[in-house]
Amino acid sequence: MRDETVSNGGLSSIPHSTLSGRSDLAIDDVLIISCDRYGPWNGRDTDRPDHVWADLPMVTGVPMLVYCEREPAMSADAYRFGSVEFVRPQLDLRERVNVLVETVRDMRRSLTIDRRLSLGFGPVHVARHVWRRVRRRPLSPHLARMQVARRVIAHELRRRSPRVVLFHGEFDQWGVAVAQACRNAGVIPIAVQHGPIAGTADQYQRLEKLRGHIASGLLCASDNEVDKWGHLPVPVALLGSRRVRWNLVGDDRDSTANSDVGSRPLLVLPSRDSELWRRAVASHSKVEVDVKPHPLHRDGWDLDNVRVIDGELNGVLPNYEVVITGSPNAQIALAMLDKPYIRVRSSDSGDWESPEDAPVFDCLDDVLDHCSTPGDLRRAMARHVPRSHIPPDVDDGMLIDALRSLFDRIGPKGVSSA
Repeated sequence: MRDETVSNGGLSSIPHSTLSGRSDLAIDDVLIISCDRYGPWNGRDTDRPDHVWADLPMVTGVPMLVYCEREPAMSADAYRFGSVEFVRPQLDLRERVNVLVETVRDMRRSLTIDRRLSLGFGPVHVARHVWRRVRRRPLSPHLARMQVARRVIAHELRRRSPRVVLFHGEFDQWGVAVAQACRNAGVIPIAVQHGPIAGTADQYQRLEKLRGHIASGLLCASDNEVDKWGHLPVPVALLGSRRVRWNLVGDDRDSTANSDVGSRPLLVLPSRDSELWRRAVASHSKVEVDVKPHPLHRDGWDLDNVRVIDGELNGVLPNYEVVITGSPNAQIALAMLDKPYIRVRSSDSGDWESPEDAPVFDCLDDVLDHCSTPGDLRRAMARHVPRSHIPPDVDDGMLIDALRSLFDRIGPKGVSSA
């Protein structure tokens, strides 16, 4: 990579010209930035498309740039979700020195402003990186991985010159890195929720100190999310989501090789409580279940009473009479399918309210302890999701309208004018 401009790590202002002429904003002015896996970079399943964005690029016509730490593991055509291009680091000595300088600056800011501005770089991260490399199991070829991503993305944005960038990860390490890259390149960074976010989510807390380093605005998945996050120090607006909808309707449902699919209850795991659910299932060894793990938590399910189910969630759900879940996206998909289910409170959706007559379990152990027969399971099923939680559909017009709504509240430096 050749870049004559040394990044200032996120403090440069967005030029006023990029915020002027909001009424003439078009799809061609927008770019989606994603990465090669979910979190990003869990280091596994890199041959599977990232469904965080689903078919939003294709539906809206917005091109997507996918950042990869190594050579892409799949072709752009394999994404099937619209126009996709890849970018990866190709750092010469000068660029490596620039990354080092910026990493030192990030560490200083983490001590003087907020620890999150280190972008995850610290003693524990360094030790883990070295340990995994010694064992020949590196997750990333780059020690300062987020700093490398920020520099590469900023360089690519200068070359492409979009007016707006959409990205997932909102306010986590990836989100901060992308937002800083956008500010360095004079582009407006807008975070997009890929689904409902728990009110206790760490990345959404105490953002006031990070203004100027985070997204200039947030596009929310539902009316409930707009209400929940209206207090943030950045403007929020309703967009909706294609993630739950993109394959909800159709006859190409996934199936398993077993003829008794659907005869067992299906457990759809919430991400943050995956280990709690695994321990509960392991402690009820006489209860046979099918498990749909979260993509980031596939390990540990080689239990005698478990059959792991693969395939797209929306294709799997209609095949089961009994579904047990605390996953927000699974609950929304079930609501859109008008399908009752057994709800377990989870770290991902513990703040959701259910109708008073709908039974809700505090943990999976309670379900497995008290619902020992098919009749018990059916009596525990209910419809839980209010309409305000269901994301509206998205098209190009809705996207442009949502962005214009945010721009009306974004000041000339790319931060909220409130």
